[in-house]
Amino acid sequence: MKVIGIIPARYQSKRFPGKVMADLAGRPLIEHICRRAGESKRLAEIWVAADDDRVVEAVRAFGGRVRKLAGDFICGTDRIAALAAELDGDVYLNLQADEPLIAPEVIDAVARSFDDPSVQMATAVTPLTRPEDWEDTNAVKTVLDRNSDCLYFSRAAIPYDRDNRGRLPESSVYKHLGIYGYRRKFLQEFAAWPPTPLEKIERLEQLRALEHGVRLRAVVTPFDSPSVDTPEDLARVAAILKSQKN
Repeated sequence: MKVIGIIPARYQSKRFPGKVMADLAGRPLIEHICRRAGESKRLAEIWVAADDDRVVEAVRAFGGRVRKLAGDFICGTDRIAALAAELDGDVYLNLQADEPLIAPEVIDAVARSFDDPSVQMATAVTPLTRPEDWEDTNAVKTVLDRNSDCLYFSRAAIPYDRDNRGRLPESSVYKHLGIYGYRRKFLQEFAAWPPTPLEKIERLEQLRALEHGVRLRAVVTPFDSPSVDTPEDLARVAAILKSQKN
């Protein structure tokens, strides 16, 4: 089974313009995720799907594979599908450019979930234990069924603990890490579907799959991966990197 990692990299980010090129410990943000992905044992190839020549030049400068894609893409998965159509693979992993600290073990675990032939799409989650993440609308929450398939994703605090007045429950709460995996045929089907109502409300592309009745397998991992959505997040991740080196 050939697994290819693709990193959709938009220079024109609405919340943090140019963030994929933002400096993090002396390297552009996009380079960090490429290096992390390079430590994976399951990825045969790693590509960046870019929207801007500045990103293309930066990736080529550190020796990465990159393709500039033209088109009006609604979400990262649509951009992934466009590049995947040109690459020969069985499974494609959507790696988030704004998660520079993702553990290679998480990448490999999501890839390994496709050893189950019934899995068409997979992602990764980690137990949510910090009240600040629980309340942060940038931290996407999810709930799972008994088979570790996803029931729903939301920016809101779910599930609601009625007896505890809505405070963070002690269990059954997961933070979504943002990595996705897709089998080749399903990826192209997904990209052909128009955005669905819940997807448009929450601004979460994975809801498109759930609204079509697709089982989305969740890989539960202890490895958290902070996302860079704002300049403040970038400073926080920089501090984490500095502490790891000391």
